[in-house]
Amino acid sequence: DFWMEIDELDPIRASVSNVASGAWDKIISVTPGFAQTVMGMTVGKVDDVWAKIPEGIKETLPITLMSCILSCLLVPYCIFKMDNYHEQKAAKKGQALKQEKGIESSVVQK
Repeated sequence: DFWMEIDELDPIRASVSNVASGAWDKIISVTPGFAQTVMGMTVGKVDDVWAKIPEGIKETLPITLMSCILSCLLVPYCIFKMDNYHEQKAAKKGQALKQEKGIESSVVQK
């Protein structure tokens, strides 16, 4: 089952690649000649670096990046939500204790 799930990611990877390629083509079509030359040199250097990366790493790169992005977003969000939850519980407990003490002090004062 695990390997079947991994194999199902190939269409996703192809879709992401097609969208990225289309976006890059759009950027190239609207930029002036000088910018295209600079971007072409940059892309050439990026391609050289990309060629040096082993295939095993390239295959796992999309999942790794998604995991990193999600963990950078979700972990702080979850911590924030848990902190808010506990603050609300503590505030309710504090109010209940104050009310209880208020009732006890009013009984003692009579």
